[in-house]
Amino acid sequence: MIAKLACQFKSRALGVGTPILLIAVLASGCETDSYPEDLVYPPRTDQLVVDKPKQDAQRFDRPGDFPRVLFPDLEESDRKKLLADPGKMNTELHGELNKLLVDLFGKPARPAVDFFFFREKDLKDLEKHGIPAPVVSKLKPLKDQIFTAEKAFLDAATKLLTEEEARLHQTELLARARVLPTLDRETLRLGSTIYRHQCLHCHGLSGDGRGATAPWVNPHPRDYRKGIFKFTSSKQEEGERKPRKEDLVRTITEGIEGTSMPSFRLLPDEQIGALASYVIHLSLRGETEFAEAMQSSAFGKEHS
Repeated sequence: MIAKLACQFKSRALGVGTPILLIAVLASGCETDSYPEDLVYPPRTDQLVVDKPKQDAQRFDRPGDFPRVLFPDLEESDRKKLLADPGKMNTELHGELNKLLVDLFGKPARPAVDFFFFREKDLKDLEKHGIPAPVVSKLKPLKDQIFTAEKAFLDAATKLLTEEEARLHQTELLARARVLPTLDRETLRLGSTIYRHQCLHCHGLSGDGRGATAPWVNPHPRDYRKGIFKFTSSKQEEGERKPRKEDLVRTITEGIEGTSMPSFRLLPDEQIGALASYVIHLSLRGETEFAEAMQSSAFGKEHS
């Protein structure tokens, strides 16, 4: 909206014939829909919270500021047990992790989730499509696993089958394996655009909840990287079950009373759905980054 108003203002200014404004408009342009192609998600530099403290915080954040120290009321020895520092990861590991994240999740201008997964239902479908029961039985170890790409799934299946079985049934295996729902590149790219216009200033580029306006928002915007969402469709403790996409759509549509999360019900349904998909993308990326970082031996045995 701000970008469109700016462009309208520039157009009116051109009618006045101001040479300086004309030069500025020609130099800057009005295209702000998508991110620059070379922009990447920033790597994590903030402390990784390994576990929750046993006591509540004793103070509130000041307006316009984030806490400089997490769990400041705890003894240093207790804080270290709850936190891990990404800064301790060596340069080589950082480079490998960043490359992995780009390969799996793309960049802000072209987000992606290139995952395959295999479920109990897929095994049953294979039998319905004429694949012999002994072959299907061999594939049971793949049930409920997630694979980073089509090749990874086929490689795992091939290890469980003979070369002839893998060759005969490759097409059907790929047909049964599923990509995560509504996370296709076209949907995510639309969601990324809507997110940039409507959500970036609060939730941040990587979904860390630390956008430009976030320090002034109380409570602070949600950090999507944790994969924890409060409002889900079944009774449960926070974070124990992932929300359905419909839960995210409801939150985006209705907003959250008592917070700065507004209702976006004026957006078309397609855009709200794409925005929910993009939030899922940021969550998956953040959880993957956290899990891979925590596997690094740089954090020592206490955080392994």
